[in-house]
Amino acid sequence: MGDQPEDLYTNTTGGTEPANWIDPASQPTSPFDAAPTYPADYPADYAPVYESAGSTPSYEAPAPAGGSGYENVYDNAYGADDSLSRWSAASESEHGAAPAAVLDDPWTPSSFAPSAPVYDRPTTPNLALPPLEERQRPILAEPFPRSWMLLIAGGVALALIVAFLVQALVVRGDWAEAALVAGYTAFGLAIFALVIAGIRFAVGRRATVFYALAGLLLVVLLGTGGGSLALAHQLHLVQAQSFEAAGQWDQAAKEYALYGERAPHAPNLGRVYLHWGQNLAQKKVWSDAAYHLSAALAANPGDADLAAKVNTALYTTFVGWMGADAANVPYPAAIEAFTAQREATNCDPACQNQSSTLEAQARYLYGQQLATAQGYADAAKQFSTVETQFASSSYAGQAHAAAATAYLALGQQQIAGKTCTDAVPTYQTLTKTYSDTSEGRQAATALAAPQKVTGKFTDLPTSNPIPRARLSKSANPAARVFSGEYATAIDSATGAFTFATVKPGAYNLAAVRDLGYRIDFTYFHSKSGNLYSIDVSPLCTRDLGTISYTSGAGA
Repeated sequence: MGDQPEDLYTNTTGGTEPANWIDPASQPTSPFDAAPTYPADYPADYAPVYESAGSTPSYEAPAPAGGSGYENVYDNAYGADDSLSRWSAASESEHGAAPAAVLDDPWTPSSFAPSAPVYDRPTTPNLALPPLEERQRPILAEPFPRSWMLLIAGGVALALIVAFLVQALVVRGDWAEAALVAGYTAFGLAIFALVIAGIRFAVGRRATVFYALAGLLLVVLLGTGGGSLALAHQLHLVQAQSFEAAGQWDQAAKEYALYGERAPHAPNLGRVYLHWGQNLAQKKVWSDAAYHLSAALAANPGDADLAAKVNTALYTTFVGWMGADAANVPYPAAIEAFTAQREATNCDPACQNQSSTLEAQARYLYGQQLATAQGYADAAKQFSTVETQFASSSYAGQAHAAAATAYLALGQQQIAGKTCTDAVPTYQTLTKTYSDTSEGRQAATALAAPQKVTGKFTDLPTSNPIPRARLSKSANPAARVFSGEYATAIDSATGAFTFATVKPGAYNLAAVRDLGYRIDFTYFHSKSGNLYSIDVSPLCTRDLGTISYTSGAGA
């Protein structure tokens, strides 16, 4: 028989073949051109689909374990049973002759027909250990995204801008204060950024870029804060100049003052007040105009150019004010303005004449205001000035009459007060300067009128007769001669005496006691030895006070 083929089951030669063994050499080259037959009880769903011999072999799944008809098919086809693998053995020639029957991956589902069931791969326990999850770090230890960097930078810039604008536009409107607020805000943000940087460092953030960005942010914030505080003072000047350019004089003056300008060395304030006053004068707001113009001159009086401009503006203002509301003009300031204009080097004769007329009018009206307020002394002074300095003015005659009235009223006021003796010069002025007026004649009469003289003796003799008081214009104690123009009784109980009408002049006071058989004269003199110690002044009652009777000398 030649070489016996190896037994497919025992791998031995020379053995006896099974009864159902078929020699593969006798098989066609493509044994699977015709599908094998299966028993009638073989499940139809498990029947494999065989492809033609010329097609590419497909992989078939192995038979499932267990006793099924599928096993019997292979048993019948190959006539042998491998109790271990359930696969039939094949020689190398079989692989070449029947490539379609070689199953490299028997469980690939594509080896079956679409209608055949697809067996799942056997599930085996997955023994691979999953990797340990990396420990989660705090978010502050992680690098921030670039978008966060942009948001932080934009947020810082926005916070500073908002702080500045809120203070500048909403709260006070002062740039310098807004800069201070922005500066303090920058310092606050710097502290906050430093805290956050410290926290990030504590939780493990060590990247170089972290230090660089944190340092840059701190430098920017601290620089912004320091710069804002340093520039705050200068912003007062910048804002003042802005207000001045816009004609907002009130705000400009305030900012210049905050910048540090103080009278009498405040050139910017002087300029602002000048323009402010001129603007108010154009609007005929006379009182405010005069006030601000005067403030301009006081702010920088050493500036001759400013002083000339202020004087001209004040002159114009008071001219308009006197024409519109003469009763409420502050005449001292108006008189000062008219005087300054009259004495200015650029004031020609016409200017001087006009200024003089205006000054005379102002003084006359001012005198009337003072007289109405019972300021008779100042009123009389203003009227007298008009008479003497502006005699050619139309107000000179009115001032003469008004002065007489004022002087008389002043004299009466002095007589009624505690300064009665001061009325004498006033009345004397009336009699000399204003004798052509009724007030002058009345003053002359009052000066010649007799006055009352009163006094009180102490230590009077208790026995009768009680002495009598006498006033003598002439006295000669050595000759015991006393003219005795005025005599009056002395109250024995109080010692008081009164001379009702004594003409003004100097007198000697004496006490005369008639004893019947002789007359005793006790005369008195001043401490300096003046015999005529009693001076009776015109206009005023004379009170001699208390006199000790025993202090007199006898004659």
